Amino acid sequence: QVKNDIFFRALLSTIYLKLRSDTEFITEDLRYDLVDAIRGAKYWPSLGKSKLLERHRKWKSKTQEQFRFYKTILENKGKLNDQNGRPIDVAEALSLSRYNLKNFVIEKQIETYRYWEELPEIFQALFALESILINEVGGIDGREALERKDILSVVINRRKIKEYNEFLPEDDFYINYKKQFAKTPDSIWLNMMFKEGEFSFTRFFMNASLYSFCPDVSPLGKYLRRENLHLAIESLGANRMRPSFTRYFSRASMVGRIDMGEIWSEDGYRPEYNEIGPEVVFKHLLWKNYKSEHYNYWYHLDFKNKDGLVRGLKIIEIKGQPYVLDLKSQKFFTYRNPQKFRFFQKSRGLSQ
Repeated sequence: QVKNDIFFRALLSTIYLKLRSDTEFITEDLRYDLVDAIRGAKYWPSLGKSKLLERHRKWKSKTQEQFRFYKTILENKGKLNDQNGRPIDVAEALSLSRYNLKNFVIEKQIETYRYWEELPEIFQALFALESILINEVGGIDGREALERKDILSVVINRRKIKEYNEFLPEDDFYINYKKQFAKTPDSIWLNMMFKEGEFSFTRFFMNASLYSFCPDVSPLGKYLRRENLHLAIESLGANRMRPSFTRYFSRASMVGRIDMGEIWSEDGYRPEYNEIGPEVVFKHLLWKNYKSEHYNYWYHLDFKNKDGLVRGLKIIEIKGQPYVLDLKSQKFFTYRNPQKFRFFQKSRGLSQ
């Protein structure tokens, strides 16, 4: 099965709009997008003439079918016949289907909430943290789990901020819960997980909403759950300074590579530098490639590590793999791709 090209087409539109802006240099975001676009431009022709013609035939057939469907609706004043030949109002049927789906998902989420709220708070915390990690990150950050650790910091920091740990009176979950049990849902950890609009996997129209009440029991899911529970316990018990992040997003996973940072900046949120990854063990091989100029230069950037702000780090690519090079110490570190996750905190002096 050939993958959908909607991400590729949206990416080309984003690149076009960025290139139209008055900029003297190519930004890192644009460089990343251009590399992705070039990769896509090579992929699609590589499918061959027959495969491309097949895709166009399917697209044509699907488009014609959609045209006939909507034309029929217009000709019949918004009505179609069901499988038994009875006329139905299309808009009404779609609205009813949406209503039923939303109610089903929310009802299952409330059942899940009710089960966990009866258990001690530590179990509520572990369930919420583990569910968020497995659905928001999966295993893309490898054994170091740097992204998952930072997302744990985001959620743990939110537990003291009402904006994130309390439902709004108009939230569907809140309305249904209060209607059934005549009380306000008051588990901070569960509220943060199920709060409307915070995590995509809890939204009823997303396929992943299933995992908000029915956990992944595949071998990979079980493995990640054990790993995530260990990370969550470690973060909850950590007696250390925690990053002050309260928001994050993944630019790489956004259609059209939308930058939420531009929107959140209006609310006083600013991006924070990610920590560099662990030091590379076999650095002498990398240094040899660097000295012989067998590398591609990406950019310079300031990174924050545990000791404060480290300046003058060089991002380079050696044999297809990006690294962070500290020229002063001549040390190489693994590279944390800021396109995968970007973290934000609210500027001082602005209330939360």
